Amino acid sequence: MANGIGILLKTIMKIAENSIKRNRFLKTDTSGKILETVMEFVEVDMPPEKQIEVVKFWDREYSIFTLSALVKMLEVMNCKDFGDNSFSSFVFFCHSGTSQHFRSLTESKIFETVVGEKFIADQLIGDEILQLHATNAEHLIGLFEQIEKGVPFDSDFIADFGLSFGVFAGANTCIQRSADYVAQHPQHGLLLNRLIKQRTKYEHVMSFYDSYLEKLCIKIAKKKGVGTPHLLKLLTLREFIDFMRTDKFPTRMEKREECCALFILPTPKLLVGEQARMLLKEMLLIEEKKNATLLNEEIKGMGIYPGKVRGVVQVITDVKDLMDFKEGNILVASTTLPQYNTTLTKAMGIITDEGGILTHGNAREKILQGNMGFKFF
Repeated sequence: MANGIGILLKTIMKIAENSIKRNRFLKTDTSGKILETVMEFVEVDMPPEKQIEVVKFWDREYSIFTLSALVKMLEVMNCKDFGDNSFSSFVFFCHSGTSQHFRSLTESKIFETVVGEKFIADQLIGDEILQLHATNAEHLIGLFEQIEKGVPFDSDFIADFGLSFGVFAGANTCIQRSADYVAQHPQHGLLLNRLIKQRTKYEHVMSFYDSYLEKLCIKIAKKKGVGTPHLLKLLTLREFIDFMRTDKFPTRMEKREECCALFILPTPKLLVGEQARMLLKEMLLIEEKKNATLLNEEIKGMGIYPGKVRGVVQVITDVKDLMDFKEGNILVASTTLPQYNTTLTKAMGIITDEGGILTHGNAREKILQGNMGFKFF
């Protein structure tokens, strides 16, 4: 009996301890229940006025739900102790099952320097980011297990699932960008190794989050009588919470299938349908013209392997082209999605348009020679 009470007290104390560790960015009670109000995206008819020049940073397959949770990510990254408001603009697009992210290259460099310097200069801040990362990663792993078990899901679970991911993603980005900065200072090799170890340990949490969201949507759709589970992934985090309480969808859901733009900063805004599609087309055209003028300029990037490699370059612009990749070639892509895993093992080396020393491709296949994050300056 006494032993059982002791185990119970230890469990309660651990929950309370983790709650305190998460409380800086998540208001919770002693049981870990989320207490804060989730910010709502305001739907607009026109894109917000352009504040700063942005460039495309990556292509992924994130859902509207996942991207809307990244409001909390920016709260972490922009907090005074970490990134110190480095970012003023953050834009995501969702369409046809894919997503793109645009942000300022200048602001990204500022953020990398600011947060990297803080890791080097202040161990307490570095330790806090690492603890924030580990605590929320472990919490999300616990939520993944609950999804697998099919426990009853309510609006509190959805809030926890989205907000915890946002905080984790914020700490994750701080670690990744700090590693890129620290790697340029060989005297801090021990810190770099610590960052690599931490980021690699929890890389699977970031990679598999949307697959668990898919499972969650299927289970909730079945319980709620929703014929198309995919519709739930078109909801923002705030809308999903409201749906769990009211069983009602927002209007114009069909427009989100066509195209949707999420403006995270300075305040969350949502642009859907034709206006979002035209804006994306315009931004991609600007990106294409810019790239066309850079063919004769010097290419700069960060090497993630100390050796050298020579081979035939094969450019992959679409996931469906992976079937044609020839073993021994050098893979060139804008980024490396989870679907690239098999192809990565065939490549002599990899070159991506975004990333750094702790990008997904490097974390999965550390034996490959490669250059990540090629940009033109």
